[in-house]
Amino acid sequence: MLLCIGIGIFSGFVFLSVLLFCVRDLDRVNTSRIGPLLQIFVDATGNNGGSIALLIFPLGCMVFTSTALMTTSSRMSYAFARDGGLPFSRVFARVHPALDVPLNALLWTTAWVVVFGLIFLGSSSTFNAITAASVVALGVTYAIPPAINVLQGRKKLPADRAFKIPEPWGWVFNLVSFPLQP
Repeated sequence: MLLCIGIGIFSGFVFLSVLLFCVRDLDRVNTSRIGPLLQIFVDATGNNGGSIALLIFPLGCMVFTSTALMTTSSRMSYAFARDGGLPFSRVFARVHPALDVPLNALLWTTAWVVVFGLIFLGSSSTFNAITAASVVALGVTYAIPPAINVLQGRKKLPADRAFKIPEPWGWVFNLVSFPLQP
């Protein structure tokens, strides 16, 4: 997983650096009707057909990414339902016998994607508010485990765990992690 993150950081840095060197008019890119990425491609190539051909590569990456995200999200919904954490857990915890996938959890995830897509079509400011609140909530959820760990005196973790930070450093890392959450 760490190698994937490193590859993503490196390739993203290279891609964004190249894009930034190709920007000629920032205002035109920001206000373009065809989208900022396609406008940068048009400015760089001077050719509409070549720009659309270049746009196919990021779009292909998005298709594969969205497939992976839907798979991951539906599996998390399934696991949460299997443990009784969702309303109607018995429905979402079922695995389709022929397909051998948690189809109900996948349909649940797809329904939420459609709902948020419709919200975005109706009001982009509402969608942005929901997204911003989600980012803040995600930061809070990252702060909860170290907070519980510190409040309970770092005694709840198993002593024979595979990864253990020495005691003084564990306290420091737990306490420092609170202000770092968004």
